Amino acid sequence: MKSISKDRFQGNVTSSFQLVYNKKLLTAAGVQPPTTMDELAAAIPKLTKTDGKGAITQLGLGNPSLSTSITTLGYAFGGTWDGTEPANPAPTPGDPGNLAALRFWQDNITKKYGADKVSAFKAGWGQYMSAQDPFYTGKVAMVIDGEWQAVSIPKNAPGLEWGVSPIPVARPDLDGTTQLTASTLFIPANSKHRQEAAALRMLGDERLWQSLGNTLYLTALGVPLTIGIALAGAHVLNLPVRGQPLFRALVYLPTIVPVVVGGYLWRWLLNAQYGFVNWGFGLLGLPAPLWLESPDWSRPAIVLMSLWTVGGTMVIYLAALKDVPAELYEAAAIDGSGTWRRFRHVTWPMLSPITLFQVIVTFIGFLQIFAQPYLLTQERLNTSSGGPGDTMLSYSMYLFQNAFVFLKMGYASAMAWVLFLVTLIITALLLLSSRRWVHYGSR
Repeated sequence: MKSISKDRFQGNVTSSFQLVYNKKLLTAAGVQPPTTMDELAAAIPKLTKTDGKGAITQLGLGNPSLSTSITTLGYAFGGTWDGTEPANPAPTPGDPGNLAALRFWQDNITKKYGADKVSAFKAGWGQYMSAQDPFYTGKVAMVIDGEWQAVSIPKNAPGLEWGVSPIPVARPDLDGTTQLTASTLFIPANSKHRQEAAALRMLGDERLWQSLGNTLYLTALGVPLTIGIALAGAHVLNLPVRGQPLFRALVYLPTIVPVVVGGYLWRWLLNAQYGFVNWGFGLLGLPAPLWLESPDWSRPAIVLMSLWTVGGTMVIYLAALKDVPAELYEAAAIDGSGTWRRFRHVTWPMLSPITLFQVIVTFIGFLQIFAQPYLLTQERLNTSSGGPGDTMLSYSMYLFQNAFVFLKMGYASAMAWVLFLVTLIITALLLLSSRRWVHYGSR
C-alpha cells in the first residue's frame, strides 16, 4: 500500500480496509486475488453458488457493513465522501466515482442475483466476527473489511486459510487506495457558546430524529397491543377450565427467560430463510416477510418480539380480576346486562387503577426499549447496525452508540436528559388524564 502524504492527512489512523479472501474457495474456482475492478467483477460469479431453486448458497463478495463496503468502493473508483458524520458516511452528491461504485454493486450483486435473494441469504448469516461469521464458515468468499480480522480470524476460525490484498481499483492511478477512519467532532473547551452548539448539534442530527421517530412508532403500536392482549388473555386465564394453573405458568414463562436468550431466539424465529415464523406463513399460503431486512417489517418485528413477554402484564390483570366483587356481576346480571355491558360498567372501572399503572410502566418500557432492537440488529460483539435504513434504531440504542461506540459521552448525557424529560412529560399527562377515566373504589 502506498504511503499517505502528510499534506493530505495528519493525525492517528484508527482503522483501514483491505480485501480479505478465502484461499481455498479462490483456488477451487481458479481465481487469483483481483487487483482491478474488472477482475473483481469477473471473480464474483465464479465464486457465487446457487441451489436448484436459485437461492444463494455461497456469495463471491459479501459485506459485513454495506455502507462501509460502498464507501471503500467509492474511493477505489476515485470518489470522494463527506465525512462530517463518522457513524453515517455519505457520498459527495453527484460524484462520478461514487455513482460508479453503486452501479458496480448493483450490477454484480443485487441485480445479478436479485435483491430479495441476497437479503434472504444474508438473513442466514451468523454473528459478525464470531465462529458463525459467514466469511469464516465459507458462505462468503471475499469481504472488504478492516485490519481487526487479523486478530479475529485466528481466534474464531483457526482452520481458515485466508489472505489479504489491496482493494481492487478502477484505474492504475488509484493503486493502493483504501479507506482510513480517523475523524471526530468536538466543541472547543474555550467556546463561548458550548451549550448552544450542543443544542444545535442535536437539532441537526438526522439519526437522532430517526431514532426518536422509531421509538415513538414502537410506543404507539406496542402499548395498545400489550394492554389489549394482556387484558384479553387475563380473561381467558380466568375461565374455570381443567389445567388452568399450567396454562398460567406457560403464559408467564417467557417473562423469566433472559432477554439475551430471547433476543437470539427471535433472531432465529424471524430469519427469512429458515425461521419458523415464515415457515408457518408458508403453510398458510401467506407471503414470507423479510422481518429483519425490510424497512416495512423491521419495526413490527421488534413489537412482535416485545409482545412475547406480555405474560407479566397478563398475570397482574388476572390478579386484579380476582379482586372484582362477584356481587357486582350478579347485580348487573339481574339488571339484564350482557357480556359487553358487564365489562364496560363493572370490569373496566374496577380494573382502571391497574390499567393506569400498566399503561405508565409499558409506556416507559417502550420509550427506553434497547435490548430487543440491539440484539436483532447486532453485527459484532458491541455494535448494532440499526437495521435496514436505521428503522430499528431506537433512541436508547443511539444513546448507547454515542456513549460507548463513538465515545461522545457529553452528547449521550444530553440525550439521556431529553429522554428523561420526555418520559416525565408523558407520565404527567397520563396522570392528569386519569381523573377522567380511572375509578377508585373509595370515590
